[in-house]
Amino acid sequence: MKNEVPMYRVLFKRITQMIKEQELSPGDRLPTERELMDEFGVSRATVVRAMTELENSSVVKRIQGKGTFVSGEKLNLHLPGLTGFSEDLIMSSGQPRTKVVSYEIGSEMKESKYFSEEDRELIYIVRLRLSGEDPIGINYNYVPYTIAKTIGFLPENIDANPSTSLYRLLDEYGYQLDYADQFLEAKAATRTEAKLLNIPPGAPVMSYERVTHTTTGRVVEFVRATIAGNAYRYSIRLYRNGSGNQIGGKFPYLRKKE
Repeated sequence: MKNEVPMYRVLFKRITQMIKEQELSPGDRLPTERELMDEFGVSRATVVRAMTELENSSVVKRIQGKGTFVSGEKLNLHLPGLTGFSEDLIMSSGQPRTKVVSYEIGSEMKESKYFSEEDRELIYIVRLRLSGEDPIGINYNYVPYTIAKTIGFLPENIDANPSTSLYRLLDEYGYQLDYADQFLEAKAATRTEAKLLNIPPGAPVMSYERVTHTTTGRVVEFVRATIAGNAYRYSIRLYRNGSGNQIGGKFPYLRKKE
């Protein structure tokens, strides 16, 4: 006896086909549960199951109070390469935007240990990173306050120019970036992060810590970042004989992982 395909799989395949054939595009809002029930003659439980499968496959994303939308394409980031969010997004034909969530200035932050004595006074800025109107990640930036004032990396300037790029400002003012130590890991989104990123609490996200150095050895940035799990795709070429750029090993500036 031939097994019948479950209706939620039929609906799943139909929606993915519509996206593939460009009947639905990234950012488009999907029909409501009731509309899908009426169009396909299925129960609400079937629609909910299909939507859950689509969301788990990163085909769609649900935004509470707004509906379900077709996910955008992932940003492709080729490692190793010292690039910022704005550069990554522009290379993926996106529109980088930033919203300041909060900030503070001080010299007693525990992150001051990553910087030289003269750079211990820091500005700490939490920034929501967006592609157009879609939240993609959160940056928790620590920058020496003297540098931030010099290059204009200040909350009021970021609010006035949402496309502000820290790395572009550093380059423009002669702070030539050389390398960064970075640690990547997967984690679950906190409630605060989930609210900012429009994802469910506990949803998988990617997290990294980075310490960025100039060619003179000066540390100009320590950043923690949280990125929506369906937003980025990292790629790297690995060499069997150890040639090429080295990735991995111990990062002396990052906190010890238990």
